[in-house]
Formats: sequence, structure tokens, C-alpha cells
Amino acid sequence: MIKTIMVVVLGLLVGATLSVPVMARLRPHHDLAAFRFRLKAWWTMAAMFLVVNRLHPSLSLVGFALLSWIGLREYLKRVDDLPRIARVCCYLVVPLQYYWVWLGWYGMFIVFIPVYLFLYPPIRLSPSADSIRQVSAVHWGLMAAVFCVSHAAFLLKFPVRPAGGAGLLLFVTLLTELGDAIRLLFGRSNWRLLAVVAATVAAAVGLTPYLTPMSLEHGVLAGFVLGIGGDVGAHRLDQLRLALNLGDGPLQPGQGGALARILALTYTAPLFLHGFRFFYL
Repeated sequence: MIKTIMVVVLGLLVGATLSVPVMARLRPHHDLAAFRFRLKAWWTMAAMFLVVNRLHPSLSLVGFALLSWIGLREYLKRVDDLPRIARVCCYLVVPLQYYWVWLGWYGMFIVFIPVYLFLYPPIRLSPSADSIRQVSAVHWGLMAAVFCVSHAAFLLKFPVRPAGGAGLLLFVTLLTELGDAIRLLFGRSNWRLLAVVAATVAAAVGLTPYLTPMSLEHGVLAGFVLGIGGDVGAHRLDQLRLALNLGDGPLQPGQGGALARILALTYTAPLFLHGFRFFYL
């Protein structure tokens, strides 16, 4: 069933790609640069999902770890006067966090960054206002780029029917990216949030029976929560990205880098994982 859905997704991507010149002709004053950029990211994600599941699903962890590492690297570049040893320690957090994911050790996965890395760094720094701001900035980056994104990878560890953890990950990713597409098309319209929620709920109704073990009611709830959560997350984290001048990234200079690709997912993946785990595991 995942293969069938991926064929449908590829068809939608082809349709979206072919619609770009049509939209440019119909709306010549509407800037489609962000939509074109995100469309390339969607093609890349679809290709990676197909290749990884063809070879071995565990390779997805490597992909998510790489995305977290690049996003963290972009973020730490904007943290002033951060000692080299602190940067190295931050980068070492990435493989450690994804090692807990690979083990399926939920207890350590869920407390490693929010608890242990919250309590320990202040002990090693002088009690000054600048140090506290620096620690706060670093911890926020670890939470967003590593901890929240690793929730998407942890979905792969859930052995559920009918499509396993890969089905859950595909469900969250499709609804998140659908919300992104609606936001890009509607811009700052007052109807944007309503359109996003309507689209994600409708998609959830269609995808829930094939990708998740959830009831229809919980599928509708998931679509509603992911629609709102993705919109809030994309808006808030995009403000942070712009405030830190993260316009250039190593993945694609001038197009926002890795952080632009994971903005909404940092909110939707944790929301879905903990909600699903509460009701079904």
C-alpha cells in the first residue's frame, strides 16, 4: 500500500511541477520562488523515501541525523563567541540522540536533550548573564534541530499495522508538506489557516486506513492537530530563522538551507508521536 501511495504522491508532484508555469502566467505578480524551492525539496524527500525503503528502512535514521546536523550547524554559526569545545560537544549530541533512536530506547531518547543537556552545561559555565544567554541559545537549537526532528525518525521504531513505522512517518510527512504547500499558495491570506486545516483533515481521512492503525475519529483529530501545529511551527521558527539571518545554508545557498526544510516538522512530528503513543502503544 505504501508503494501505491508513493505512486500517487509522485503523480501529485508531477502535477505540481507542471502547474508552476501555469500559475506564473495566471498570477504574474505572485512570487513563486518559495514554492519552486520547496517543490525541489519535496522531490528530494520523495526520492530519498523510495530509495531508503528499497534498500533498508534503517538508512532513514542516517538521513534524519544528517539533516539535524546540517540544521544545527547553520544555527550554531549565529551563536556568537561559542567556544570550539562547546560546538564539538553540540555536534556529538546528534549521533548520540539518533543512537537512542536506533536502539528504540524511548526513555533515554525523550530525556537526553531536554533533561541531561539542560542540567549539565550551566555547571560548566561561569554564572554570568552572557553565559546564561549562550546556554539558552544553544539548548534551543539542540531542541529544535535535533530533539524535535528525531521524533520523526523514532516513528520508524513503532511496529504497527498496516504499514509499520514507515507508514506513520509517511503519514506525518505528507500532511506536514501538504500544509506547507497550502501556506505557500495562500501567502498571508486570512483564509490560510482554514485552508491548511481543511486540506490536512481531508488528506488524513483518506490516508489513515492505509498508513496507520488509527480510527477515523483519531485520523481526523490528527489532521486537525497537524494542520494547526505545522502552521504555528512554520510561522514561529521562520521568524527565528529570519531573525538569525539564516538565509543561506549548505544544502542550497540563498534558499534557507536545512532549517527551511524542517520548520513545520519540528512541531508536527512530536505532536503526532506523543499523541499516537498515548492512544495506541
